[in-house]
Amino acid sequence: MIVYLDNGATSYPKPKIVIDTIIDSLHQGSGSLHRSQTRNALNLERSVYDARALVAGFFNFRAIDHVVFTKNITESINLVLSGFLSDGDHVVTTTLEHNAVIRPLDYLKRKKNVTYSVVPLTLEGQLDYDAMRIQLQARPKLMIATHASNVSGDIVDINRIGSMCSEFDVPFLVDTAQSAGVLDVDFEASGATFLAFTGHKSLLGPQGIGGLLIKPGFSERVEPFILGGTGSVSESSQQPEMMPDKFESGTQNVHGILGLKAGIEYIRSIGLEQIRNQEKRLIKRFQSAFENDTRVRIIGNLDTNLRVGILAMDFLTMDNSAMVYELSKIYDISTRGGLHCAPLAHKAYGSYPRGTVRFSVSHFTSDDEIQYAIDAIKKILHQ
Repeated sequence: MIVYLDNGATSYPKPKIVIDTIIDSLHQGSGSLHRSQTRNALNLERSVYDARALVAGFFNFRAIDHVVFTKNITESINLVLSGFLSDGDHVVTTTLEHNAVIRPLDYLKRKKNVTYSVVPLTLEGQLDYDAMRIQLQARPKLMIATHASNVSGDIVDINRIGSMCSEFDVPFLVDTAQSAGVLDVDFEASGATFLAFTGHKSLLGPQGIGGLLIKPGFSERVEPFILGGTGSVSESSQQPEMMPDKFESGTQNVHGILGLKAGIEYIRSIGLEQIRNQEKRLIKRFQSAFENDTRVRIIGNLDTNLRVGILAMDFLTMDNSAMVYELSKIYDISTRGGLHCAPLAHKAYGSYPRGTVRFSVSHFTSDDEIQYAIDAIKKILHQ
């Protein structure tokens, strides 16, 4: 049996409709977006607009033209950080953030004197919202928070954060890498100013496509990350200000956009609630096999209702990388070991520098696969 439990990195398998849509677009989708006048190109324009509208509706976002497509969520986050922050600005973020946030902030700290503070976890291992409130009272230029930790799966209350940001008039950037496609992500309810997403994880699309939602009124305050041809206002040497052209220079990944569209359509056909319940049930079953095992430490909130479909374990009697290796070599089980590009989170959880082994499920993971993984881990631990 081959078992894939690394959906936190990228989802697999993809729905058949996603694969078929991408193949069909390669066969039929001649022309370049905004640049060709053939019948196929015009149909392509309509399909991409429909994809933009679908993304907007999926996140309860009203401004379709403020849905910006990027190549991944890292680019989306960098677009905001590089284009919105100025010399001397201060940012508040959390200890759960991925290096997609921390590394750009560190770079801007060195290059633009941008400073940032990190909201810690409480002694109970939960994000310290009281400490966050104190930091937001100082009215930083930006608040950044992930919706769910890629290390532990712990869910962050973005609606609560958004409410505090609104109270203190602080723009809010939400990272939905681990939540979009599993949790109900509502742009309006969250109070977000910017919402970054990726297509290749729980949205079930291909790699190489992501995006950014920008609240109307803020696109004028963000400088473009990449400038160039847009197929619009070609007579001008200045980057157009119209949306989404301002942030979509160069030939776009149309096949990725259409694959993302198909992934969201598939999710809607199944229903977020069913997908969420399936993942919770699988993770609860997986976790229950090791909750009382003294050789294993489970990272994050033990209540599976407060996590996405991730189970992170620290194997105390062996090297975690050895567990990853043996699961792959002997049992054909794919997982993810190490620090998961989030060293601050591992430090907060007390799993630094050992890291953990992360098991992450998807809608396609079966009960038999979970039982197979449980049995394999127990065999390795008994060696």
